Amino acid sequence: MMSDPDTYYCPTGEGRAETKVKGSRFLGIVSPASTVTQAEQILRDLQKKYYDATHVCFAWRVGHDEERFERAADAGEPSGTAGAPILAAIARTGLTDTFVAVVRWYGGTKLGTGGLARAYGECAGLALEDAPGEARIRRTTIEVTVPYPQTGLVLRLAERFGAIPAESVYSEDVMIPLAVPLSRLTGLHEALMEATAGGAVIFHRKSGEE
Repeated sequence: MMSDPDTYYCPTGEGRAETKVKGSRFLGIVSPASTVTQAEQILRDLQKKYYDATHVCFAWRVGHDEERFERAADAGEPSGTAGAPILAAIARTGLTDTFVAVVRWYGGTKLGTGGLARAYGECAGLALEDAPGEARIRRTTIEVTVPYPQTGLVLRLAERFGAIPAESVYSEDVMIPLAVPLSRLTGLHEALMEATAGGAVIFHRKSGEE
């Protein structure tokens, strides 16, 4: 079965996990982050809170498609042993708008590059499993203005294309805001123009989610 191209998954709250490997303590923390600025602020807060840690390694994935941004950092660990495994753990879940940090307190025994990568990836994965999440739908909002008698026609087409109407505005004509799944926007636009013989006035407002 093909997945819905408009549906994506993201955390809705914090997830945590703690592991110990050869004396080193690892604390994984997952937080929702819908922008790079938000992810950077979460990182600063954690670095301040866990000032006594040996390393605060992290990765994030925010946005969608060509506007998706990813970053991973080893934060002083050997290259590729912390940030990359954390980012890989996020990728395996399919989540976006996700920030994950793994805080380490060194326990006196070196783990080697392979051991470090496993430890960071495992702790990140457990924290991701602990985080609550939900499916959301990417939508864009349009405003459809038609003569009052065509209101029912617009609402029937909206239902057919999975668009959600908001409160209409009545004046000489009626303006109906519709939150439309992104992949169905073109089809709905064409159907509206055909059904109204080109008479509908359609204004594209903004993108969003539910």
